[in-house]
Amino acid sequence: MIQIPVEFDDIAGGAKGYYSPGEHRIAIKAGMAADQTAKTLVHEFTHSLLHNVDSDNKGKTRGQIEAEAEAEGTAFVVASYFGLDTSNYSFGYVAGWASQDGGTELVRSIGTTIQRTAHQVIAALEAYLHPDSKASA
Repeated sequence: MIQIPVEFDDIAGGAKGYYSPGEHRIAIKAGMAADQTAKTLVHEFTHSLLHNVDSDNKGKTRGQIEAEAEAEGTAFVVASYFGLDTSNYSFGYVAGWASQDGGTELVRSIGTTIQRTAHQVIAALEAYLHPDSKASA
């Protein structure tokens, strides 16, 4: 199981959370609805997997558009797997990044990363939720 500290903070502005690579920790805005908190946590956890200082992906030349679309796409897939419908938020979020210059092609190119990372996160969550299950091994 991958471990990273998570704190609930009074985050200013519109951000619902963030991943701090330098501190290797996640901050989540306090007081959100449970489904938004869960989705945001997966989004930031994806950043911790894909965009940390030791990651092969940290220096991607495609930049923030790809990073945000990867994180939100992964969060959407994981949330859907566990029965949370975040499409109202997730689709608009990714569409906003896709509207940036070159964003549409970048979003199209990251499907494999989203699929691989969602599988990794789902497997880790299933192992945590069902530690005695042979399927989680």
